[in-house]
Amino acid sequence: CGFGLTLFEMEGRKLLQRADEALASPLSELHRALARGGRGPESLSNPRPPPRSFEVEPALAAAFAKQGVYFVAWSRTGQRIGASQDAPPDVGPPALEAGPSLVQLHRSVGERREAFLFTPPGECLLVGRWMAVEVAAHRREGWLWLGLGAGLLVAALAVEAWLLRRSLRPIESISAAAERIAAGQLQERIPEAGVVAEMAGLIAVLNRSFGQLEELIASQRRFTSDAAHELRTPLTVLLTELESALIRERTGEDYRETLQVCVRAS
Repeated sequence: CGFGLTLFEMEGRKLLQRADEALASPLSELHRALARGGRGPESLSNPRPPPRSFEVEPALAAAFAKQGVYFVAWSRTGQRIGASQDAPPDVGPPALEAGPSLVQLHRSVGERREAFLFTPPGECLLVGRWMAVEVAAHRREGWLWLGLGAGLLVAALAVEAWLLRRSLRPIESISAAAERIAAGQLQERIPEAGVVAEMAGLIAVLNRSFGQLEELIASQRRFTSDAAHELRTPLTVLLTELESALIRERTGEDYRETLQVCVRAS
């Protein structure tokens, strides 16, 4: 988006530069026609009498119309003294910021680009042309760049989401395997196929840890089973001796003997 915006701005400047270059020659032609006096009664080369009107030769007017260029001329008092037929009615005289000179200046008014200059006596000459077609094409290009930038951004986000899901897949496998192991499936292992190199080492360590955990739990179960088996015989002896002693009355020696057997079994 930033690249497209920069290019849009550069193309806009080039568009204005081309328009200014195209207006330079008509403005010079208009100034030469003003110096010749056009078809008006006064000669503007003499600054003393202010001109009351100004017209250009038909050939020059036709050339301006063919190029799509209009012109307007103002006297030193700011009164319009001449204009082409296609000149917009709302064209006003430019502001004279410095002293009169023959330097060509430029301004943009809506979809028009205009070039103007002030003669040393104070007259103002202006030529301009409509740029609606160029401006519309430039705007379409700007929207194209904006759409392209937005499309690239969406595509980048989609690729990033895909890469993120792919990178999180091993973590999801680890989590699922851990849940199955916690549920009692101690033989479960994390699949190592298709795993990125950064996660392969971690998965190998976790699988070894799960294997050691399975062995420890199996060993604990064997110990518990063996302990239960070893305890079963003395407990049976204790229970048998005690039940036998309680069946009937016995002598003190018999009770003593029963108690000694229980102590040995314990």
